Amino acid sequence: MGGGESREEGSLNSPRIHRRFASTPFLLSLWLLGCDGGEHDANPAVSASNLVALTLDTTRADHFGAYGYFRDTTPRIDALAKESLVFERCIAPMATTLPSHTSLMTATDPLEHGIVANFKDRGLRFRPSPRLKTLAEVARGAGYQTGAFVSAAPLKRQSGIDAGFDVFDEPEEAERTAKQTNRRVKEWLAQLEDGPFFLWVHYFDPHHGYRPPGQFASLYQTDAAMDRYLQERDFDSKITSNPRHDINRYDGEIRFLDEQIGRLLDELEARGKWQNTVLLMVADHGEGLGQHGEPGHGSVWEEQLHVPLLMRIPGVAPQRISTTLGIPDVLPTLLGQAESLPFQELLSQSSGADVMSQAGEGPGILSLEVRKNVEEEARVVLTTSRWKLIHDPEGPDVLFDREADPFELKDVLEAHPAVADRLSSQLQEQLATQRERGAELRPSDASEEAMDPALLEELRALGYTGDE
Repeated sequence: MGGGESREEGSLNSPRIHRRFASTPFLLSLWLLGCDGGEHDANPAVSASNLVALTLDTTRADHFGAYGYFRDTTPRIDALAKESLVFERCIAPMATTLPSHTSLMTATDPLEHGIVANFKDRGLRFRPSPRLKTLAEVARGAGYQTGAFVSAAPLKRQSGIDAGFDVFDEPEEAERTAKQTNRRVKEWLAQLEDGPFFLWVHYFDPHHGYRPPGQFASLYQTDAAMDRYLQERDFDSKITSNPRHDINRYDGEIRFLDEQIGRLLDELEARGKWQNTVLLMVADHGEGLGQHGEPGHGSVWEEQLHVPLLMRIPGVAPQRISTTLGIPDVLPTLLGQAESLPFQELLSQSSGADVMSQAGEGPGILSLEVRKNVEEEARVVLTTSRWKLIHDPEGPDVLFDREADPFELKDVLEAHPAVADRLSSQLQEQLATQRERGAELRPSDASEEAMDPALLEELRALGYTGDE
């Protein structure tokens, strides 16, 4: 990322070309026409807004009150949701930290930017495409102060996600808590100069290990409501262990995170930054917690791919949006609503789209199972507003009707062969398009590079083995 190339706004803005309809050569040719080889020196408008992006690692949408959870896990986030655009159906391109974050920050899909796991097999690192800019690079080129504060090893500097940040703050160890990260953020906010800023804060707390601090460790106990939740999702028939303990502690971590997010929002308000700040909140992926027999993430089920997405934009009325979108669509959609953010340059490389400017639903969101390299074959998913098709290169496809079966328990492919055929064609078309664009964006002669052994050990200590 950030190979020194700059791009003009180009002609992708009006009308927007939706990534799932655009032909790759046409889209790429427009993108290349925008490259001028120099640094972007645009000055932000006087009324330019600040942007704060909060990314929540491993955070299921269905464990937020704003998304219908039966527990009061997110009182501050739920209050924020009441003044925000709440997207009910945001789908991650992969249920893995680095690929999903790279898709967010570049508005492209994993097969395009080239990162399909937190690290490759044999302890090798992924190299993001040098022909893509990050949001931070675009923001800095527009005159913004840029700061990033990440909380865990998958997003440390070797990932390439640090491109464009004046300050990039990471933990000394494998991870740190939201409270520790907030402390560093507050120090940065205290020394900001006049002018707009882009702040990215990554929180890691609701992650495997489930160690909520203090009172949060015992805040939630199994009860009848919990049992109903598990029965609806058929937890107990899929696993031999008891998920109740993990879910109680996972929810405790979410409640702790919610409190810390509230404190950060209070800090922004106390410093007079809140009124002129656009806030984006999104998770990178969810967590299995034993549902479908899978405790972690990296797979293709709803609970691992469905993420919460909120956009609080001053002057834009709150509403709930049911349109299905993917994480690569997040920034184009945000920029379509937040006109005070001068980051339109990013759209010239985006394969995502502003879903609020579209009429009706697109043909579906493509998601990938984690893989060791771009060429490896693994399960691929196409999610629409109603249907979900899972294509397994080593077995039969599976189809779910999410209107009748929201927890994806009954394969209905034999009952709906025409639907399955249509979705399969769309899936293969999107897959081919993304591979084609990725081949054009990524250098063919890129040499492999070994990861720092200390960082590799940190990732393994967090449970990442190359196949999640």
